[in-house]
Amino acid sequence: MDQELSIHVAKNTMSHALIWLAGLGFISLNLRKQLISKIILKKRESHIRLLLDSTAEAIYGLDCDGNCTFANQACLKMVGYTSIDELLGRNMHELIHHTRPDATPYPVQECRVHEAFVKGEGTHVDDELLWRKDGSSFDAEYWSYPIVEDGQTTGSVVTFINISDRRASESKAERRLDELERFQKVSVQREFRIKELRDEVEALNAELKHYRGKS
Repeated sequence: MDQELSIHVAKNTMSHALIWLAGLGFISLNLRKQLISKIILKKRESHIRLLLDSTAEAIYGLDCDGNCTFANQACLKMVGYTSIDELLGRNMHELIHHTRPDATPYPVQECRVHEAFVKGEGTHVDDELLWRKDGSSFDAEYWSYPIVEDGQTTGSVVTFINISDRRASESKAERRLDELERFQKVSVQREFRIKELRDEVEALNAELKHYRGKS
């Protein structure tokens, strides 16, 4: 009887041990799956980061409060910051888009970057300034597009480039064109005056010939 009881206890113990091991194996499998998912996600994020940092255009993301959620290296460089930590969680309008070209304050409610997630529409602007950390500014062209998740706008992505050189070239070309147009206008007026004088000379010659013919 004691021997049968011992065998029964041993079988129960073995069964519990197997169940415990199976449970441990299941937990370990789940942990492995979670770990693999995290590794894949981290690699994906790292790949996206490499792609963002390899572009010449500046890119940053905003949440619906206008706070920075990410920025690439080109963005940091163009606006004069050295670390992403200086931008994350901070209001980008207050940092880089606070003043108009005429030096008047630029209310965020009128900001066309802001329109992307307020109206849910993309915007393209090439007549505004962006401001650096040191207080200097540059002519910028930017595009802002809403981020939509499950039908809801959760923020926006902004891409911008420095177009100061282009603006300088445009201004130079416009000044030269203005000079040429003024020169052309003067030339036309002079040619018209020369023609008037020539016609007057011819008329006087004809008149003299008429008088001399009578003498």
